[in-house]
Amino acid sequence: MCGYCTELNSVRYLWQNGRLEPVEEKDWYFNESYSLESADVHQLYTLHQQGHPLDAKLVLIRLACEPSLGGTEHVKNYLIQAMLDQLNTEKNKDNTSSPWLWLDNALSHIFQHGHLPYTDNTAFPAEFIQQLDQALNWAADTVYPGLHLDDENEDDTPKSEQQKQAEHQYNLELAELLYQRFHHVLLAVLLIQTLEPEHPKLAQIALNYHVSFTLMRGSELTLRRLLQYHCVKYYGKNWLWQHLHRLELQHILYLAARCQLTPAEITELQIKLEDEFVGLDYFMTRKDCIDALTRLILAVEFGFGFEQ
Repeated sequence: MCGYCTELNSVRYLWQNGRLEPVEEKDWYFNESYSLESADVHQLYTLHQQGHPLDAKLVLIRLACEPSLGGTEHVKNYLIQAMLDQLNTEKNKDNTSSPWLWLDNALSHIFQHGHLPYTDNTAFPAEFIQQLDQALNWAADTVYPGLHLDDENEDDTPKSEQQKQAEHQYNLELAELLYQRFHHVLLAVLLIQTLEPEHPKLAQIALNYHVSFTLMRGSELTLRRLLQYHCVKYYGKNWLWQHLHRLELQHILYLAARCQLTPAEITELQIKLEDEFVGLDYFMTRKDCIDALTRLILAVEFGFGFEQ
């Protein structure tokens, strides 16, 4: 399996009823989706109480950087302590260093104390803000450079075996580097969403293909979904309609569910998918997406659960 399988299964099974709902099995497979896409502190707390796996570091970063998660102080403090306790029991507790010392220090503080080493974003040092920007720029320009599969200017000259092997090796090394720095990139993304929500690199990641790799966790795909949701939430639903031609079908299904489109809006999406061929059908078929949208309409309109 690869990250695309993980993403497709996450969208199909967790969002099929118009909101994130956990599957019955309590294993690690969906832990990144639970940790990064739960709506608020209450949902994270409920998942933890029910025994669903959460990624302690991802949850701690969100709790430290996303005030919009809400929740009472009691529940939030309980969840922070639970994640700190979980982190202390995990074998791999080493924090990977990066070119961004201020971010290294901030993450280390979060993983030790459950919050940033600053009172609020007005107290961020200039060096910290600068390195947030550097981390975001690195991710956007290195991992999501906008190399579209259907680029008319792409060189069609067949690649030699040596070129293919060199490209494959580069992609593997870049994948490893991104996963090493994923906490730094996530920290930058979450904070810049608040500090500078119109930062162009946020939309670049949301709309551009990543370079040619994905590992089973699919973290680079999850990041795209998070920023697609940010763009719709910040710019409004028009952003979705304006960029349908640049979104993959599983992302259209995901945004229809997470952004709580009405049955009429979902029907309009289906018409565009079927008649105008909007959306990119690389990893989900057009028929499967349209069928899933029909299921979503029923769920939104009548409150159907999966078992029904």
